[in-house]
Amino acid sequence: MLELYEAAHFQLHGENILEEALSFTTFHLKLVETRVDYPLSTQIANAIKRPLRKSLPRLIARSYISIYEGYGTQDENLMKFAKWDTSCIDQLPDYMKLWYSETLNVYKDMEDLMSKEGKSYRVQLAIE
Repeated sequence: MLELYEAAHFQLHGENILEEALSFTTFHLKLVETRVDYPLSTQIANAIKRPLRKSLPRLIARSYISIYEGYGTQDENLMKFAKWDTSCIDQLPDYMKLWYSETLNVYKDMEDLMSKEGKSYRVQLAIE
């Protein structure tokens, strides 16, 4: 039901079925929010407060890390990786900044070459 709630937020004007789905799921999620266990109740509360479509991905990722920790089945290395902020390049040592910059330059050159073939979208996928 939570997934239907999130999907219903992608409705366009005049899509009556998705409007009905949104009101139905909102009503029922509010009813069960206090009746379910911790990780799911937090997930429901966060979704009702701010649906994924209307939120910033980085902030949502941080909230899902704590929800994932609540399930208690996480791998320690996976949690460290999830908490790692990839935009902290300025905190790297100088030799790593140089390496990272050169690696991105290689990807840029690849993108220039692949754009001639109409396949430049693949480079962005490789970078991510």
